[in-house]
Amino acid sequence: MLEGSMTKPLGAISFVNAFLEILEQTETQGANLDYIVLATGSGSTQAGLMVGAQLVNPQTKVVGISVSEDKAKMEHCVETIAEQTFKEFGAAPAKTSENVIIFDDYVKDGYGILNQETARALRLVAETEGICSTPFIRAERWLV
Repeated sequence: MLEGSMTKPLGAISFVNAFLEILEQTETQGANLDYIVLATGSGSTQAGLMVGAQLVNPQTKVVGISVSEDKAKMEHCVETIAEQTFKEFGAAPAKTSENVIIFDDYVKDGYGILNQETARALRLVAETEGICSTPFIRAERWLV
């Protein structure tokens, strides 16, 4: 895992800005932003959203569903990128490790590797929502 191979966590910084936009939209609609749940792979998106939340709306929790790594590796990655991002904003991270929420329950055999369970989920989405994609077509062999 590269953990942000750049000298500055540019991807994470852009997601701090994205958090501000999400917060503005939810407030405009009169809603509370309690949680943001996302797929997390490189850690940059989750780190940036988490830093944005901690800086301006600390009650919002950012929950990452790992697509590739176990919980411990993803937590380390997100923490590292978040700490770099806080530094870029001249802010001290407030208990970063306590704010990193990762679930690795769905990683299974690895990113993009189909199995019967995934194929069934793709079929359900296709049949109930009308969403059909290339992974669904590849998954059909699992469903015979």
